[in-house]
Amino acid sequence: MPFKPNTMPLGLAGLGILFSSLLLLVPGNDELEKDAEGWRGFAWKSTALLIGLAIGYALLLRPIGFIASTTLFIVLSSRVLGETNFVRSISTGLISSGIIWYLVDDVLGIYLVALPAIIGGTP
Repeated sequence: MPFKPNTMPLGLAGLGILFSSLLLLVPGNDELEKDAEGWRGFAWKSTALLIGLAIGYALLLRPIGFIASTTLFIVLSSRVLGETNFVRSISTGLISSGIIWYLVDDVLGIYLVALPAIIGGTP
């Protein structure tokens, strides 16, 4: 079976269906009070910021290109998650976005605009 761009999402969907079915069918313990306590201490602010960053990432993907928007998303989300070293955040963002762009564009064959049109990218 060849590895295609939809192989990973299909595999994850299959595993999600399997584990969700197991949760529904296998009897578990009734520790709802303990579970409710866990939700009270949840980091709602960080979660909302990360969701907002993901939405902003999706909106900026075409206008500023894949590498810039992915780097910005990684840098800002690492700051939300508690990273204090700005140089490490930027280097991690640049390196990982470059590697991801190469893998998606060249290895999987899915065309991604790496840079915005204003500095040499083609739409």
